Amino acid sequence: MKRLAMLVSLLWLLALTIPARAAGTPTNPCTGKPFHTVADGTALRSAEARLGGISSNHYVVAFELADNAQARAFTDYTRTHIGNALAIVLDGEVLSAPVIQAELTTGGQITGNFDLPAARELAIELQYGALPVQLSLTSTEKDGRGQRLILAAPAGTTEAQLASAVYIIQRRLLAFDLMHPTVAVTANNQITVAILGDRPDSDAIATRITRIGRLEFVDFSKPDACTQSMPTHGDHILTDWGESVEF
Repeated sequence: MKRLAMLVSLLWLLALTIPARAAGTPTNPCTGKPFHTVADGTALRSAEARLGGISSNHYVVAFELADNAQARAFTDYTRTHIGNALAIVLDGEVLSAPVIQAELTTGGQITGNFDLPAARELAIELQYGALPVQLSLTSTEKDGRGQRLILAAPAGTTEAQLASAVYIIQRRLLAFDLMHPTVAVTANNQITVAILGDRPDSDAIATRITRIGRLEFVDFSKPDACTQSMPTHGDHILTDWGESVEF
């Protein structure tokens, strides 16, 4: 019954044909101010890749809502803004801007012409949340067994934040076909990721595990008097939640 309820709730999305990136400012073209964030990624309970995109070989990232204030704010917004667009934004980048078709109470989906690997990577990233601090790759070291990625956290990072970052990195590594990777906190606010073998995709791995992963659901509604075009897939925007995104 729960699965059926979730499938019904997925009808809130209207498949969009997303045009190429358009030039514009990162603020709301109708107000000149940062876009309003309706809810952040903590509104999600789970996320998974599944077939369901615009063609038979495209995937979506289906998600289930949590039982918290962010999820309730999300549900309230969908109830009162049927017919308006709600953008799905990751680290300031617009992934999709579906039109709300009905009140969303249990879950939804992120569309973006994903293949299975891309959908799986995004689902894993969303399911385990945003990193508590920004990490940077300081060096890549090779030895006889494989590679070590050395990540640095900013000064003032707490032990709890480092422990949380290690947990999230371990889960994000599930998106790659790795043999027993290890993640550990080392000296000077550093985290070492040890990977067995010679991996040609080490740059992609580093990008995935250092990405903040800040998910936002952003108000893209427009007053009738506004004729400006909203940002599209791949554009970066500024929101009124958290720090500004640099690009």
